[in-house]
Amino acid sequence: MSTQEEKLKMMIRHCELYNKYFPEGNFKSLRKHFIWYVKSLPSSSYLKNDLMKANNVDDVKKIVDLYTSFEKNST
Repeated sequence: MSTQEEKLKMMIRHCELYNKYFPEGNFKSLRKHFIWYVKSLPSSSYLKNDLMKANNVDDVKKIVDLYTSFEKNST
C-alpha cells in the first residue's frame, strides 16, 4: 500500500505528465482522477473539494503543500 506522501507525489507527477503531453489540454478533465489519489487520506473531503477547483499543476502543488502542512501541524 502506498503512503500518503507517495500518493500525493504521484498525483502531482500525473499532473506534470498531463501538461507535458497535452499542453493545450483541458486540465479540468484530470480532476476526476484526484479522487482516487486522496480517498483514503485524513480530511480527504476538504482536500478533494480544493482539488476540484484546481486549474493547473501549480494550483495542485499549492493545495497539496497546504494540506501536508495542515496535517503535520495537527498531529
